[in-house]
Amino acid sequence: MTAGAGRPAVLRRALRITLAALAGFYPLLYAAERPVAALYALFAPIAVGLLSAIPGSGRRQALVVLRVLPPALALAALGTALAVDTWAASGGMLAVGFLLAFAAVAGPRAAGAAPGLQLFYILACFPPYDPDSLGDRLTGLTVGILLLAATEILLPDPSVPAYRQRLADAVGTAARGASGAGVPPQTLREAGARMRLSRLPPSERPAGASRTDRALEQAGRAVRRLLDQLATLAELPPAADPASAALLGHIATVCDACAQSLRTGRPPPVPGALEEAMRGFQAERVRLTSEMSAPRPPRPVRRPAPTYCDGSHGCWPSPNRHGSWRSRSTSRPTADPPTSPPRTTSSGTRGSPSRGCGRGASSATRHCGRCSSRTPPGSRSASPPPGWSPAPSTWPTDSGCCSPC
Repeated sequence: MTAGAGRPAVLRRALRITLAALAGFYPLLYAAERPVAALYALFAPIAVGLLSAIPGSGRRQALVVLRVLPPALALAALGTALAVDTWAASGGMLAVGFLLAFAAVAGPRAAGAAPGLQLFYILACFPPYDPDSLGDRLTGLTVGILLLAATEILLPDPSVPAYRQRLADAVGTAARGASGAGVPPQTLREAGARMRLSRLPPSERPAGASRTDRALEQAGRAVRRLLDQLATLAELPPAADPASAALLGHIATVCDACAQSLRTGRPPPVPGALEEAMRGFQAERVRLTSEMSAPRPPRPVRRPAPTYCDGSHGCWPSPNRHGSWRSRSTSRPTADPPTSPPRTTSSGTRGSPSRGCGRGASSATRHCGRCSSRTPPGSRSASPPPGWSPAPSTWPTDSGCCSPC
């Protein structure tokens, strides 16, 4: 806190303590002529208002001051009784100090008021031993604390949002983000960062061991996680997913109801509604995954028909299942393949159409019409007949066959 921002708060606090101390001391000392009561009326605002860190502001702080009154009266009476002996007062000091230090687990309010309560015991057991003045001590202490509570209401500090209010605002932001209201991702992340305990005043942190403080702290962590996930989801492109949209709608409804409950104190939504929606979402995801992984019937694969090559007239497709030949350039089937003229093989016999350019065929049979330069002498020119295409380029090649065939 800067000096400029803390000076008004320090001045208001000093003014409150001064007014409470003077309003109790002088009337009791001069009007009532009760110096012991006047001393305790002066000491009470100093111990509780100055030496203790009472959280809150205005009415909340006044309520905490009033709650300090019963234990303060008890400690003052205990100190007055144990002042009869030094060892008794020392043992009581040890027990009271331990209890007040251990009371810090109850939260910041109990921890902030512990120093003032311990001072009430110390002042009461301080010599001389005077049990007859117990009534004046309790009267002055009561007057001083009541005056301090009145000044807290008349001159309050600027209100500080309670953790419950901060939680309600964060849950409302999460409801708007889940409903698709177009909340920017940076706004969602900033709302989650404001819920960090390190960014809260020590007096406003839900650090107690009570069920309320533990529930508020766990709810704050859950909201921070939800806001971070919604910010990540807002950065992704929108997807047409009915299951996710339905789940986000349930989240928005539950968050809105929780925010209203935190602000107004109304009963929270029925527990289990969001869990049921999440189970439905998971069941839908399992169903979609099962459908995607189910075996599908095999699909027919179209393969090219094998092609027969002739060493002198090129290549033509193989007969189809109907026993007819089909040209590559026309869709009309023919009864017979094109006749190839007689050709001479390496052994001097008449050749016949041979499939492909396999290694086992003769040199005249291995070469298609596109490789006329390698046709043996004496054979006819290797030009394909009209309407027939050359063999595909996927025929196997070797040292005796051209590439492509």
